[in-house]
Formats: sequence, structure tokens, C-alpha cells
Amino acid sequence: MKNGESNSQETPKPKAIVFAEKVLAAMVKDMDKNRMWVGRMTTFQLELGVPPPYYSDVIRLLKDSGAAVQIKRGGGHTPSEWQILDPKANIEKASKLSTVTKRWRTIESRLDNLEENVGGVNIKKALADLANDIGDLKGGINAQG
Repeated sequence: MKNGESNSQETPKPKAIVFAEKVLAAMVKDMDKNRMWVGRMTTFQLELGVPPPYYSDVIRLLKDSGAAVQIKRGGGHTPSEWQILDPKANIEKASKLSTVTKRWRTIESRLDNLEENVGGVNIKKALADLANDIGDLKGGINAQG
């Protein structure tokens, strides 16, 4: 494939990632020498053409990727303050890693639940009850003998 040509086999990036990359690039362009960006994030995203339903996703991706961290939350007439941590953060890669991590946690949680409740039986409780019953039986046998 020649430089500048795209591979028709490539899956297009999710829009949230495209918008987050666009916002990060604009923040980097506007940041000060201390890598601080100050502004009204909602207005900023609107000016960049980010549709409102993507605003929260963009913020999450900026944070999750390690690209930026919000130092001060704005509101009303007060702008928010962001520290740009990694101007070249790979938002797409971070997004995929975040998705894998969430899926892994879900699998772990399901496995824990499965280990505790096989066929509707709470295994840990059943074993504890069985141990108590055995103890009661031993106590009863010893009392008779």
C-alpha cells in the first residue's frame, strides 16, 4: 500500500475516539508552557463539532488514556483547568485496553459468583452448614457414649 492510501479492510475508528483525538489535539495547540489548558470544555467541544452525546465519552477517554487530567472543574462563568499529561497519548489503544479490562473484571466477577453458587447452591454456606452438622453429630455421639 502506497503512502497516503487507506486499506479498505481497516475498521473505521469509533466516533468517540475520533472526537477525543480531535479535542486532545486542539487542547495541545491551546495549552500554555506548563501544559495547562483552561477553558469551557462543553463550549470547546461544541466549537470543534463534537455532538453533545459524545461529550462524556470524550472526557472519559482523555482521562482513561492518560492524555489529560482535570485539575479544576468549571461551571457557570468559571472555566475548567486541565493538565495535559501526554500530548501524544494513544487514545484508541487506551480505549481498547479499558474495554478488555472491563470485560476481564466482568468475567472474574461471574467466576466468583459461579464458584459460590453452583446450581443455586451457595457452596461456601453449604460446606459451613455441613461442618456444623458433623460437629453436632459428633457431639450427640459423644454425649450418648
